[in-house]
Amino acid sequence: MHVYKFRLTLDDSEEFIRDIEMESKHTFEDFHKTIIDAVGFDGSQLASFFVADNSWRKQKEITLLDMADPDLEIESGNIQTEMMRNTRLCDFIEDPHQRFIYVYDYLKLWSFYIELLKVQPSEKNIKYPRCVKNIGDLPKKMTLTSIIPPIDEENSSIIGPDDFIEVADSEEEEEDSIDEYSEDSPELSDGFEELKF
Repeated sequence: MHVYKFRLTLDDSEEFIRDIEMESKHTFEDFHKTIIDAVGFDGSQLASFFVADNSWRKQKEITLLDMADPDLEIESGNIQTEMMRNTRLCDFIEDPHQRFIYVYDYLKLWSFYIELLKVQPSEKNIKYPRCVKNIGDLPKKMTLTSIIPPIDEENSSIIGPDDFIEVADSEEEEEDSIDEYSEDSPELSDGFEELKF
């Protein structure tokens, strides 16, 4: 049995490296679970592998869950997405330095570059898959709240929860509020002359 040694790097951190060894019979789902363990994700988010060319351009997608519409794919002529659990690593190793892109969590878009370092025979008494090099931690991912500057509450024109008028809970409250005003009330007018734009 052959073993693939992959290097996993992060798109926005030069200090993050994971080297992972996988047997050729393993599926991409096995690879996905090994990456989650090696990186420290909880595994609750969607993920995909993309077969990449030498310039890291995405080609075919290998996804955890099939979210595609088969009818739409037939009409558009797109190639159907492969499923991780049904796809073995050996089916997509066509180059001595085969490349993949692994995307985890489609909101935060963690993107990892994966490159095949070497192919070697498996060793006895070694349990695969395994992480053989672990350098660096995940950087803090920038979120929407860290991008938006804090609001100056005194000068803000943004409507907050205190700006909303409470809606009457019953018809009786609505009638009471109407009865408070009469046609003779000096406060009532058609309001058009007071409007200022």
